[in-house]
Amino acid sequence: MFLAWPLINSIDFDKRCLDVMGLLVKIIGLQKESDEYYSAELLSNIFKSAIPQNVVGEIVIYNNATLYGQNVKDIDLIIVGKLVNYRPKIYIKDELGNLVINPVEIRSFCSSIEIKSHDVSGVYRLGTDIYVKYGINSHNASYQSNEQKYALKNFFESNYSLTPYITNLIWLTNLDEKDVNALLTTETSIMKSNILPNTFDLKYFFQRIIDQRPPFRTNRGYISSSLPAEVDIKSLSNIIDFFSKAKLCAGELTRKKIEQISANQITVSDFFNENDGITVLRGRAGTGKTIGLIQAGLQIVNKDLGRALLLTYNRALVSDIRRLLALVEIPDMFNIKSVSIETVHAFFYHVINKVFYEGRLSSESFINDYDKIINEAASDLKSGLLEINELKNILVGDIKTSWDYALVDEAQDWTEDERDLLLFIFEKNHIIVADGGMQLVRGNKVCDWSITNKKNIRLTQCLRQKNNIINFLNKFTALFGLENPRITGNKAMLGGKVIVSCKDYLDSNIHEIETGRLQLVGNINYDMLYLVPPSLVEKCGEDRRFVDYNRYREANINLWDGTSFNTRSEYSIDLSEYRLLQYDSSRGLEGWTVVCLNFDDFIDYKNSLYNPSEETMTLLLETEEESRKRYLHSWIMIPFTRAIDTLIITLRNKNAPISLLLKKLAEENPDYIEWID
Repeated sequence: MFLAWPLINSIDFDKRCLDVMGLLVKIIGLQKESDEYYSAELLSNIFKSAIPQNVVGEIVIYNNATLYGQNVKDIDLIIVGKLVNYRPKIYIKDELGNLVINPVEIRSFCSSIEIKSHDVSGVYRLGTDIYVKYGINSHNASYQSNEQKYALKNFFESNYSLTPYITNLIWLTNLDEKDVNALLTTETSIMKSNILPNTFDLKYFFQRIIDQRPPFRTNRGYISSSLPAEVDIKSLSNIIDFFSKAKLCAGELTRKKIEQISANQITVSDFFNENDGITVLRGRAGTGKTIGLIQAGLQIVNKDLGRALLLTYNRALVSDIRRLLALVEIPDMFNIKSVSIETVHAFFYHVINKVFYEGRLSSESFINDYDKIINEAASDLKSGLLEINELKNILVGDIKTSWDYALVDEAQDWTEDERDLLLFIFEKNHIIVADGGMQLVRGNKVCDWSITNKKNIRLTQCLRQKNNIINFLNKFTALFGLENPRITGNKAMLGGKVIVSCKDYLDSNIHEIETGRLQLVGNINYDMLYLVPPSLVEKCGEDRRFVDYNRYREANINLWDGTSFNTRSEYSIDLSEYRLLQYDSSRGLEGWTVVCLNFDDFIDYKNSLYNPSEETMTLLLETEEESRKRYLHSWIMIPFTRAIDTLIITLRNKNAPISLLLKKLAEENPDYIEWID
């Protein structure tokens, strides 16, 4: 694992600093012509000019930091430092609660700094929060700053078992101290804040930190420390080097995705509907619908048309696309040029909680009564109980709800209430949806988006699977007894193979061979995807995990366990990890190599959940047996269409119906389907 914050022995630090006999301040970052770099230089000069000669230490200022692996990933400045012999006089509260000026020994500090360049007319306070204006919209800078602090905290916790205390600051570079005081003045006093004016001295800087992190008292006096004793600052030349390393080591598959996104094969005019209607991307699995949505989002921000939000109900897909957007270096949701991704549930929770519950609705209550709450919200808007203009006025200014365009993944699987609610929030020609036809996993009813003047873009060619994988899918469907249209592949994507094994995965040499093949073509472990049924997932306290997690680690297979609630919406940042998820979470994902563990157990599980819909059977003129077969085939195709080059299927019971069908396919096509008994 790459570590962005190196650990060194504190004795080494003190010895090096004493040898230097002074203060070492470093600025690190790739964008040296940016406003953030200029601000970092100003901050560096403040420290260099104000620190007394007897103070030694090391400070690193990182500009344009990217916290790879975090939802909120962009931070203008991060400053980390350790000092010896620095004791400025700071306002603190004594044991009796009185405000006094007292020397405070500053030993270490760690802060995120958000820079805002608005003039005094573009900044205002609402309660304790600071807002800045972007045209007609307002943005909560205090909320953004707090989210950055927690993202930095999570970044540390993801890479270490210890965490520094992180403070957060907002630097208003076009407001002087008088302007800031006026901004913060209440009826009786000037409120405490984390605001820095355009110029300030070090006492002012550390006062803002002490206000957030009160010092502790010792026999030697008051001490302020943010870094745990065992953490120190090295030269820090590679402070956030993790992101650049991660990008360089992203793997060939990820690089090709980035090329696809950047290619913009569909033009901006194709994406938008001039007839006040929705644009619909139609296609089977692997035809590039999700990539098309991301391309649309990029064109929206590149043409300065607004901010775009991609919506999906799959949390695992959220994490995968967040990783991709980070590598493409798309700004996160706080930027006015942002393409972001969120689950449908999370977005509607923000909207409904803000509009209908004034922030009083808990996320747990929302999920428990999801369908009912969505229906009530849609009904209120349909009946006029809440005016649409009133709805939009409430949503404007909230960074989580004020999006200009909605990009909807797997739109066929939405409910009608979800669709209708989205149509009230966004203008119809500001909605682009990806429709996969009859690929349903949430229910038996296809959501109809043709209620508007829709514009169809058909994607007919499979861009994911190699030819032999496509041949396998077509032959499997025919042998399964369904007359679905054949999948058409790209003739240039030669090769591909399928391995079906009746052995325990760890009892074979499949992993060693296929990992070697994976890496030989430039891919990384992330590009190998393991899928498991519920029978291979166990409860672990309030969480859950893959049953054989420890067995796989002992076999040197380092897994990112996406079956866990704690990791499923975060992507792996350890380049040695293989992804592992439940079958139910695999929709929309892909891997160069996909391993379907205990696939027959997954089929038994889905078969047990089958619930026939008389409405759907009547509409399609099906018997219950035909309906069940179509239902199972839909679920089978989801994991089977995840693989690009190699599909590996393990079976626990080689005499199960699905196992016998796969064996027959292997016997008929031994050139690209391998059967291991």
